[in-house]
Amino acid sequence: MACALLATACGSTAQRTDAPRPESSSTAPIAVAGRVDEQQCATAPPKGELTKPQGPFRFSRGEVAVSVRRLPPPLAPDRTPGESGAASTIGCFRYPHWGPADPVLPVESVVMAFRDSATDGVLLEMSLPDFVSRPRLVGQVGVVIEGRHYQASSCSVETTVLTETRAAGLFTCPSAVLAETNPFAPDDDIAPSDRSPEPTTQTPAPPAPPGLPPTAPPPATETAAPSATITGWYRLGS
Repeated sequence: MACALLATACGSTAQRTDAPRPESSSTAPIAVAGRVDEQQCATAPPKGELTKPQGPFRFSRGEVAVSVRRLPPPLAPDRTPGESGAASTIGCFRYPHWGPADPVLPVESVVMAFRDSATDGVLLEMSLPDFVSRPRLVGQVGVVIEGRHYQASSCSVETTVLTETRAAGLFTCPSAVLAETNPFAPDDDIAPSDRSPEPTTQTPAPPAPPGLPPTAPPPATETAAPSATITGWYRLGS
């Protein structure tokens, strides 16, 4: 999602003097970063003034709370009638704002970054024109938890506060998959065992005429299945 957008090239972050860096103590980041009680993700963000700011934005501090639920694996075609899988809660996580005070990038995008002191965190990306003009829009969310990068490309985002110095909102992503790289650590590939399950559907081969060997089945069709759902809220200030 925002590998190139967050710092032009994730792999070059260490060489750039203008690359995002963790908030200093003067911005008063949240005391807790990482796993928290699930109730904290159910808390609503603040509501307030909604303007159409012209920028630049000045968001020097803030936080995000995100809840991730793992979806059940696809059911086998020969499953018992009535059988179903069960979703499981991965957890609720909070991270402080990270990076420059102005999240606008030259490609007309807004990328809000939140992370801990390691390589876990959240990236929320939206179109700049939509962000400043529409309280409800579609965005992308990436969540990295213990090195696993859950990526959702179509999320519902609702803005509840927006000025040049304050912003808050909610996001809901019904379908996220495991990505192969961590945008906070681009050299840290996702292990194959942690990737999304890819169910295989295969059309049975037609029966062979008498006296001839069976025909080979057609190639299997593979479709990546969603791995998780993502919900959460964010708030930013100066």
